[in-house]
Amino acid sequence: MSGQSNTIPQERWIQSFGSVYLGLDEAGTVRRVLGTLSQFTAATAPLDGLRWADVVTRFAHDDARSGLLHLWRAVAERRVAPHYWPIYVPFRPGVIARLREVVGDPSVRYAVHLSPTVHCELETLIGSHMLEAMQRLVEVSQNTYRGVYGPLTDQQVEAVGEVLRIGEALGRLLDDLHRAMTAPATVAPLPYPTPTLFAFTERDFPALRRIQTHRLYIWPELSAEERVYCHASVREAVQHILSALLPIIEPQSGITITSVTTDDPATAQVNILYRTQAPALLSDARVEPLTLKAAARFQPMPHLQQLITTAAAHVAPVHGRVWAEPARSETATMRISFVLPRWQE
Repeated sequence: MSGQSNTIPQERWIQSFGSVYLGLDEAGTVRRVLGTLSQFTAATAPLDGLRWADVVTRFAHDDARSGLLHLWRAVAERRVAPHYWPIYVPFRPGVIARLREVVGDPSVRYAVHLSPTVHCELETLIGSHMLEAMQRLVEVSQNTYRGVYGPLTDQQVEAVGEVLRIGEALGRLLDDLHRAMTAPATVAPLPYPTPTLFAFTERDFPALRRIQTHRLYIWPELSAEERVYCHASVREAVQHILSALLPIIEPQSGITITSVTTDDPATAQVNILYRTQAPALLSDARVEPLTLKAAARFQPMPHLQQLITTAAAHVAPVHGRVWAEPARSETATMRISFVLPRWQE
């Protein structure tokens, strides 16, 4: 017997799973490589000695570079508290990246994990095909329920109403799944000034005549110097909430959007305050979002909880939070709160 070892090198068995681990030092220079980057790119030269910015410039997809460079700043420069680091960000189509600290290794301070993912395929499947199919199913069910295709018996009305309710619930679940799980594999979080995400005025809702007839307004009180680390789709979630609030707030009143100082310097909180007596968007107790796996999603859900649950899916990739609760102030009856990781300057 020869003295040769039968041990398989670590790089070989890691490569079997299609993953690459890069060990970076304090300055962001690659000091250790496990796996083969050529599985994802045409790279043939050794990566040792390259800085993270060079790896991103040479091998990452153009659309992913900004997100990857900001991820490094979020982690290595402590721009974002560890609890709020994103689960993953896109590296190339079909490849995601994770960046974490390493403890106890004298030569490696940060580890980057590059791995293949089906999230991009799911993004297309869920984000377009399945949601479009569900929207069509809901539209057909609505038309049938309304008698567009002919009169229905009482029993048929009840059955179609049940199909419609479940279809709408499944559509919301797919959209939330898309926002929380698959979209982050194609779009990375970035730092945004809070007004970029939360500042709206009544002029942003020109189709709603009630704004003029009932003298409604939206009043943002936000600091341009405060920045949060999240996905740009948060603005879409805020706009969706405001679109639901404007038809039901009290006449000659407004919606105030304001930054709030909290005890946690790692986060920024923005409150949406409004006055209403409409039961659909009013509650005597705190309202929390439903999780993706909650069976209650397929039961009749209060409109306020629907809004909160949808918004929570947009902030979930960076571990943000959304809830609603009574405001009990002179100017507002309800408050919807967003808590997002603060980008420290």
